[in-house]
Amino acid sequence: MTLEQVKGYLHKQTVGFTLSKAFLIVSNIVTLIVSMLFIAGGGYIISNGQDDITGLTNGLGVGAIIVGIIQALFSFIGLVGAAQEKTVLLKTFVAIYALILITEIVIGSIAYAERNELNLEPSWNTLANNPIHNSTILMIEQNFQCCGYKDINLNAVPSNCYQVYGYSVPCQQALTHSIDESLEFIGGAGLITGLLQVLLLMVAVVVIKGINKKNTYRSF
Repeated sequence: MTLEQVKGYLHKQTVGFTLSKAFLIVSNIVTLIVSMLFIAGGGYIISNGQDDITGLTNGLGVGAIIVGIIQALFSFIGLVGAAQEKTVLLKTFVAIYALILITEIVIGSIAYAERNELNLEPSWNTLANNPIHNSTILMIEQNFQCCGYKDINLNAVPSNCYQVYGYSVPCQQALTHSIDESLEFIGGAGLITGLLQVLLLMVAVVVIKGINKKNTYRSF
């Protein structure tokens, strides 16, 4: 290999490394911003949460904050590792992100398999029979244009919901349809996110190899 060929090869390696490094930095900045939005959104959910049929409002808010904090920490590690060319940080970033990806796949699979196991009837009956909280049932019925839970005349608010509003669909059916639509959206978003994470891992590995090559060249 001639000297010019060696220079050309090194130039290509340098360009590829620079682009990969820039992509990794920008990606981690974006995910860091998204993490802040998760934290802010979680705080908003908690501060504005009301009693709901599942009792998960605060749980969702806390979950969003936890996910945001963890994601922010990992993004910061990846950002500093790429910007400062620290292979230890980048290897930590790759290992953690790989674990996150595996965890997401497992949790997503479990959630999809258990999608039909959600039983809201006990909570529905409790709220419907409590004059203080049955406004929650009324809100759900109006939002989903349904009456009762399994039957339009059973534990409906008001008891003559069908006669008053004309909703002919039980809320179990309406809620199940809404959940299925949400799962389709979440599944699509999860697939896109997973592909981006795989790409990010591949780029991080390329950057690590590039840093190692640079260190090798400097040692000569």
